[in-house]
Amino acid sequence: MELVVSTFDGHLVKRFPYSPLNQIGDIHRVRWSSDGRALYYQPFENPRQLWKQPLEGGPPIQVTHFEDGLGIFDFSFDGKRLACTRQASLSDIVMITNFR
Repeated sequence: MELVVSTFDGHLVKRFPYSPLNQIGDIHRVRWSSDGRALYYQPFENPRQLWKQPLEGGPPIQVTHFEDGLGIFDFSFDGKRLACTRQASLSDIVMITNFR
């Protein structure tokens, strides 16, 4: 699978490797930067973080460094702030013996 930027008539402008595990809701949404010079996305290899792909080329840049997972995200109109849902898994194990 690829992340593709194209014109409305289908002319290919740029393509990047992109392989999300699945397309469930907004978790794998792709967003434009406010200046239109980059795309933000969550790659399959590290879906817990947000990455930026400059359209002029080069490697993607990791934007967030959350310990817990990143869910749905969006930017403020000026592109300076990030609103997002975050995911964390908590679990405890309790052993019950001699239960009657």
